[in-house]
Amino acid sequence: MPFYCTFFQGGLTISLLSRKKLSPFFPKQEVPVTKTERCETLTDAALGLIIREATNRAANFVRLERFVFEREPKCSYDGTLTDLVTSADRAAQAAILGVLQTTTPSYGIVAEEEDLRIEPKESSWPKRYWIVDPLDGTKAFGRMQSHGIGTMIALLEEKHVISVCIEDVMTGEIYYFRPGSYKVHRMDRVGARLRLDLLDPTRPLSDQYLLVRKNPWEFAPAIRQKFIPRADRKQNLFKDFEIEGGSIGLSFARLWKGEIGGVLLLGNNPNQPWDWAPVMGISERLGYVPLRLEIQDDRILKALPYTIDIYDVQAPGCPILIVHQTHIQTVSDWFHCSQDHDA
Repeated sequence: MPFYCTFFQGGLTISLLSRKKLSPFFPKQEVPVTKTERCETLTDAALGLIIREATNRAANFVRLERFVFEREPKCSYDGTLTDLVTSADRAAQAAILGVLQTTTPSYGIVAEEEDLRIEPKESSWPKRYWIVDPLDGTKAFGRMQSHGIGTMIALLEEKHVISVCIEDVMTGEIYYFRPGSYKVHRMDRVGARLRLDLLDPTRPLSDQYLLVRKNPWEFAPAIRQKFIPRADRKQNLFKDFEIEGGSIGLSFARLWKGEIGGVLLLGNNPNQPWDWAPVMGISERLGYVPLRLEIQDDRILKALPYTIDIYDVQAPGCPILIVHQTHIQTVSDWFHCSQDHDA
């Protein structure tokens, strides 16, 4: 039976059976998949449509519960009940699973809620996993913010990210690349698109802002001295800095769009795959690299390229700076030249 994709105003609907049995936009799981080997014949373009549809459905469910939802406390990384899970998280994850398990039943799934992990079928090769963050920025959603709320899905083949789709729930913009393509697109609700891989990332860091994902006072003094502008220094590495929480995916989207020149992370949280697979999947495609800032005796000694292993959930243990690869030498030179001015 052929694979069909049909477009409606709210998105595309995927059917593995026939044109007469297309699912409605919010379907109950009523269309069976009778042959699990069907997913092994999906083209790269079809997988791209699947990841976009799953992300879009999740975003629609989040929007439906924007003002009326249930919430309950959840353990954070440090073991305290300071995190949050909502009914929108669960509804969005259920919508994603409905698409992915129907269309690619032999793929594995790793998802945030309930720490879901489904292994791929033993007969499938190569091993592929969907990595799912159904609601990225749950605390922002809980505050009913109008920004900083997204949904993220990545597709892994062995340890390589081969497709990513991140949607801004509020604006409907998506950041996306499909399997088999190195084109990274920024797309809006009506289909207008921009190639992010064609943007010029070489503008001097001294003309750009640094985005900080935590209160600067949580960082070591050496980090604050380096990145907060100082009157006694003729030039700073970055023009200034901004503080932003909410969706980590949408924070990085500002980097990919050229709105900011770098992202600074505290590095004390575990590398959860549903955060890092989508973010680093696009970042690596666009040439952005994480630098590990090694600190000793209140001085930054080195800024070394750092490989984030999405299968290793251990916290990096030191701050991480993400910049474009064309700026690595600038960062290294600046650290070296400014050592004598940090006392």
